[in-house]
Amino acid sequence: MDSTHATPRRTVTASGVQSSAQQPLATVIDRIFTTGQITVTDRNYLLLMTLQTTPLGMTDRVKIDRLFQRLQQGLVRVIN
Repeated sequence: MDSTHATPRRTVTASGVQSSAQQPLATVIDRIFTTGQITVTDRNYLLLMTLQTTPLGMTDRVKIDRLFQRLQQGLVRVIN
């Protein structure tokens, strides 16, 4: 297969969550906002990121707050 058209490799940890080095928090949240859908894997990743010992930056905290608001308002749908 031509390397310019190769599918990006996904790094998965033991918990089944893609590593943050491969998909930054902002990218995950932006995709959720764009699609209006959050998967179980997304939820686990967000939980992992919010529970990490390194504090989140202000931008990430604001995006997580906006995501939570959209979930409460029914603007983001949880899918399997």
